[in-house]
Parts: sequence; structure tokens; C-alpha cells
Amino acid sequence: MMKSRFSFTIGSKIFAVATSMLALLVGVAYLNYVRIRQVNNELIDIADYLAPLTETVANINVHVLEQEIHFERMLRYHETEPVNLALVEAEEAAFEERGQQVDEDIAAAIELADLAAGEAYKPADILEVARIRPLLDVLEADHQKLHERSLEIIDRLAIEEHEEAELLATQLKDFEDDFDARIQGILFELTDFIEHSAVEAQAHEQNTLTTSWWLTAIAPALLLHRNSVARSCD
Repeated sequence: MMKSRFSFTIGSKIFAVATSMLALLVGVAYLNYVRIRQVNNELIDIADYLAPLTETVANINVHVLEQEIHFERMLRYHETEPVNLALVEAEEAAFEERGQQVDEDIAAAIELADLAAGEAYKPADILEVARIRPLLDVLEADHQKLHERSLEIIDRLAIEEHEEAELLATQLKDFEDDFDARIQGILFELTDFIEHSAVEAQAHEQNTLTTSWWLTAIAPALLLHRNSVARSCD
């Protein structure tokens, strides 16, 4: 009778240890799944939303600067005597082309920001995009003003209203500087945010690997314990 109770106790211990091992392995697998999915979603935010948005803002910056260069060339051509209208018209066409590219870039950035606001995984990413989004509307409106004021100056020069054109050009320079600074501010902020997000995702990945390693290391200890219990019943 005593032997029967003893055998039942040993069997229960072996079963308990085996069950613990199984539960541990299942727990490790589930934890790895959750953590890896979290890291994956964080990287998706960067790859699908933040990085393309940053690249698009960088394109805005480049195309705006190119547009400003074509405008400056038109000003210089109007300072020559006689004015080479063919060169002015060529630069104006390039100016318009760059302006169209800027409009398309801003529209693409707005579309990306709206998409990220609805589909991004991390709340911090959604908040960052929500903060940037209205600034893109300001860029859109200010670029339209920049475009129109630049052409107004060229029109003034075409009818030889040089003093008026010079005054408008001085005012436009301040507006250009503010506009360029706003674009670069958005670009730098997005770049810094992406770098921080990438470092954070890497830290989460490392924590996942470390936790998984420690939990998995417990399994052999449980296996040894199970074997020792099994041998004790022999």
C-alpha cells in the first residue's frame, strides 16, 4: 500500500515537471511571437510611413531650392542689356516645372501623413505624424504664395518697373528664408525621430533575445530535475 502511494507521488512529480517544461516552452514561444511582432510592427512603421515621408519632405526641399535657383537666374537675365527673352522664358519654364514637382511632393507627403495617422502601429509614431500634418498644409499654402510672388516680380521687371520689383524681391527673400527654414525644420525633426525609433526597435529586439535566452535556459534545469525525480523512483 505504501509502495503504491509512493509510486503515485513520484509519477505526479514527473508529470508536474513535464507539464512545467511544456508550459515554459509554450510561454517562451508566445512571448517571442508577441515581442517579435512588436518589433516587426515598429520597423514597418519606419519602412512604410516615416522613411517615405522623410524622403518626400527631402524632395520638397531639393525642388524648392532648384526653383529658387531658376528664379535667381531670371533676375540676373533681366539685369543684362538687352534682356535675352529666350533665356528668361527657358528659366521660367524650368521654374514652373520645379514648382509643379513641389506641389506633387507636398501632396504625396500629405497623403502619406494621412495614411500613417490611420495605420501606424506605435502611438508615438501617430502623434509625431499628427504634429507634422498641419505643417504640411502650411507648406502648401506658403509655396503657392512663393510661386505667385516670384512671378509677380518677373512681370514687374518685364515692364521695367525696377524699383517695385526690387522692393518685392527684398520682401520675397525674407519669405524664402522662412519657408526654407520651415522645410528643413520638418526634415530634421523627422530624421531625428526615425533614428530614435530605430534605436528603440533595436533595443526591443535585443530585450526579446535576452529574455528568450534566459527563459530557454531554464528548460534544461527542469529537464535535469525531472530526470533526477525519475531516477529516485527506480
